[in-house]
Amino acid sequence: KETESTEIYTQACVGSGRCVEETAKEWDPDFRNYLKNLETTRCKGVILCGDLNVAHKEIDICNPKGNLKSAGFTVEERQEFTNFLEMGFIDSFRQLHPKEVKYSLSLIHISQPTIPYRISYAVFCLKKK
Repeated sequence: KETESTEIYTQACVGSGRCVEETAKEWDPDFRNYLKNLETTRCKGVILCGDLNVAHKEIDICNPKGNLKSAGFTVEERQEFTNFLEMGFIDSFRQLHPKEVKYSLSLIHISQPTIPYRISYAVFCLKKK
């Protein structure tokens, strides 16, 4: 969706688990650069909403120490999201609620109990004046 001052995108990101390495090395940087390019070339703000398939911080997943190798919480996935934020995008929920524990998905695994994650985001980058 495009408005006069903003481009709005919804996304359900591909890859977690077996696709993590390929996603982190190829798709994530390409998509991140595409969004940043929109902000710079069109001089518009960019809003991205959706399932980004990553629990960025320990507060965004239940039992972070026990889930360090879980899809959506790998070092590679979390680093790519950090790279995204370092380009000027802001995690709106975490900006407004830096210490609040809320999850957007609970995965059920046969070998372990339900794992709650916060993997749904609304991130934005406002146009620079």
